[in-house]
Amino acid sequence: MFYLLKCELLLFPENTNHFLPCFVSDGPELDSCSDIYTVLEDSSIDLTCITRGYPKPEVTLYKDGEADINLENITRNEAGYYTVVDFCFISTFNLLLLDPPSQIFELEDSDFTIGSSVSLKCSATGNPRPEYYWTYFNATNVSEESDDGVSRLVIRNATTYNIGNYTCLAWNEHGNVSKTARLSVEGRGYSSAIIYKIISKKSSKSFKTYTLL
Repeated sequence: MFYLLKCELLLFPENTNHFLPCFVSDGPELDSCSDIYTVLEDSSIDLTCITRGYPKPEVTLYKDGEADINLENITRNEAGYYTVVDFCFISTFNLLLLDPPSQIFELEDSDFTIGSSVSLKCSATGNPRPEYYWTYFNATNVSEESDDGVSRLVIRNATTYNIGNYTCLAWNEHGNVSKTARLSVEGRGYSSAIIYKIISKKSSKSFKTYTLL
């Protein structure tokens, strides 16, 4: 903090007023940070925490016990809770990363036996949490189920009509990613005689995704 003080100096033969700059130490102050910051991956963040005091206080940022964190080109690993320390003042905030869906997990090619039940699982990480849309042959024994961020296709009493490619698309407002798995009859060379494509009726959006079985 900077002060301008008026001082009176006695100069012979008359009094003269002078203004002299004077620096006065002032204790540190830290205004609270926002509780939550949201950023896109590979971007940087400007903290809204304001420090006051003279000399200028030193501020240290901690995460998971580590100090001097650099919040530039932020990655998924840097999301989480942070502590800002300014001398004896402490403030905390949560850093949320907004990112497109990751690569799809667990969806792989598989074989089935005629009359069995088959389950295809599709999941991806992302913020906001991704929504899922499937492209597959429109057989009456195929249904979709969703649970805790995971989408499944369940085929009951599988037949040769269920042979083919099944594509899962994970989508949020920051991007989308897809993966295709193929179902085949175990130990046989069947191929599907009819080719169809559908997109889940749960979606109000249209994606131009074409899959050849």
